[in-house]
Amino acid sequence: MHRGSPREPANVLAAAPVNSLQQFRVITQEAGRAADFQVAITTPSGNRVKAHVVPTHEGYLVNFTPTELGEYLLGISFGGEPISNQPYRLTCVHGSDPGKVRASGPGLSHGVVNKPAEFVIDTRGAGQGGLGVTVEGPCEAAINCRDNGDGTCSVAYLPTETGDYGINITFNEQHVPGSPFQAIVVPDADLSKIRVSGNGIQPHGTVKDVSTEIVLRLEIERVL
Repeated sequence: MHRGSPREPANVLAAAPVNSLQQFRVITQEAGRAADFQVAITTPSGNRVKAHVVPTHEGYLVNFTPTELGEYLLGISFGGEPISNQPYRLTCVHGSDPGKVRASGPGLSHGVVNKPAEFVIDTRGAGQGGLGVTVEGPCEAAINCRDNGDGTCSVAYLPTETGDYGINITFNEQHVPGSPFQAIVVPDADLSKIRVSGNGIQPHGTVKDVSTEIVLRLEIERVL
């Protein structure tokens, strides 16, 4: 049986927003000698992009601005030889806008001890990005997040103590409108503390031998 040689892992860089300046460093100081340095960047449509290369004390700083959505290929050579068998890959996506994220629900303003406080986060229209939720308060409230698959996320946290709670919601590490939210958590209602009083009312039923006057008024209209 023929066994192929294992493939070299793909050189995948983090996703980047389109039309934003991208920078990466190439450290060559341990290569042992000075040599010609070249960077070839290919756009998703197959065109070449000119990069601005700045020599540094440890190597080179490469700057370029992607203008297309999709995967860019970055070929780097040193001394006329590629430093990797495979090009580096950079995927460009739509930029994100945390200002378009919306959060709503009762759990953002109030809650009850030992009951889930719920709210919904809507990221539709905000682009791609990471969503973060933290809750700060008198206790460490457990948080449950459910992706609804339509660009929204249902969140519930469980406060176990009364007091003021701060709900931080971030998108790509930036606060969304309204964040941090402030919620007041109060004790749960204790039905055993409710008392009913009044004439004829006793804890275990009505009082006997108490007369109750009922007046009925009948209006009779005579038709002549």
